[in-house]
Amino acid sequence: MKIKNFKIELENYLPNSIIPKQGNEKTLTIKKEGNFLKIYCKYYKYPIILKNNIILSEKDLQAIGLYLAEGEIYVNLDRKIHHSGEIEFANSNLYCSRIVCDLLEKFSIKRSELSWKIDLNKKFLKIKPSVCNYWIKNLGVILDKRRGKWLNVTGTNNYKTPKSSKYGCIQVYYYSTILRSIFINFCFKLFDEFIDKQEREKVASILTGYFAGDGNVNFNEKYYRREIGFIGNKKDVLNRIRRGLELLGLNNIKETFPERTKTHSKALRVYNKEDFKIIEKYGITNIIKYKRIKFKELIKSYADVA
Repeated sequence: MKIKNFKIELENYLPNSIIPKQGNEKTLTIKKEGNFLKIYCKYYKYPIILKNNIILSEKDLQAIGLYLAEGEIYVNLDRKIHHSGEIEFANSNLYCSRIVCDLLEKFSIKRSELSWKIDLNKKFLKIKPSVCNYWIKNLGVILDKRRGKWLNVTGTNNYKTPKSSKYGCIQVYYYSTILRSIFINFCFKLFDEFIDKQEREKVASILTGYFAGDGNVNFNEKYYRREIGFIGNKKDVLNRIRRGLELLGLNNIKETFPERTKTHSKALRVYNKEDFKIIEKYGITNIIKYKRIKFKELIKSYADVA
């Protein structure tokens, strides 16, 4: 079921204060002028101006899920430097990067203002000259905003690398401690609202985006291995993912812990046919092609047995 575009008032999703890069939290003052919000914060010279009425689409909800999976939300108040001060997102898939940039533009963050760099597997170094042009042409970032060390070479000779990663993983950045707090609060609060109001289709769209970023399908018919995983080390995010999955009807979600098992990261994992059918119903594995294909093989294996 496709979600129709809908309108929200951004003022309902703003935090009361921001967490600066250093120091104590700072209160926000918000003035409404027509359809615009002027957001002031002590010690910041100029206000942030944002549209209040924002039209959101299904792709925007997917983008929220993607950012929660692969965007920077880290905050540590116990350290002198609480966070980077940047909105930061990394992905190798063009569709995923596009829809996150589209959502950021609704917060007055233009593509031309994003600084960026690329992680490129050493196997694809021969196409290095075309990597830059690929992201400039298809994503809309600009050459002048490349970071000083814009290319980071990764990988080993023995590691299998998907062909879809041949243009590398682009990381985009926007420095603004105020917009960082506003955007992260917006993502969390909207997700919580959908769960509380039991808006299953909208929750499923966020989960679909999250799975595109940090989900995996493990299917091996020979060893009877069928598994769907929602991976991540952000406790506050995974708690919301679990609540969202439970709202959709999944009732047999297992947690894995790196400190107790051989896994490298914490994850929510699903192993049974009934829960797989719910994931199929809502199209949660659909965005990334190889994940979608592997999941279809997993589902088909049940029919083959029958």
